Amino acid sequence: MGNRSSNTLMLLTGIVAGAATVYYFSTPKGKKLLEVLTAKGEVLKEEIKQQAESLSGEIKSKEESLVEVGADLLSKAKASAAKVDDLVSESFEKTESKFNDGIEAAAKKLKRT
Repeated sequence: MGNRSSNTLMLLTGIVAGAATVYYFSTPKGKKLLEVLTAKGEVLKEEIKQQAESLSGEIKSKEESLVEVGADLLSKAKASAAKVDDLVSESFEKTESKFNDGIEAAAKKLKRT
């Protein structure tokens, strides 16, 4: 039962506070306050909009910069991979040539014997 009466008291308090606010905003001082709050709200809204646009521009700029860096790194990685491929191919060719030379030498030696 205590919880129910507490809820009722909170409801009544809210109704009274709402009514007092509506009454105050209908007075000349309340109307003036409402105008001031609305004007300040518009100023804040405009400042937030400008900051959001500025941040959006910064993000786009950084995004473009990151894409350029990524493309550069990818290009360097491709070049490095090509160099490694060339070195491996060259090394394989030398090893294959030495192997073939060894086989020929062994064949000549076998023919002599």
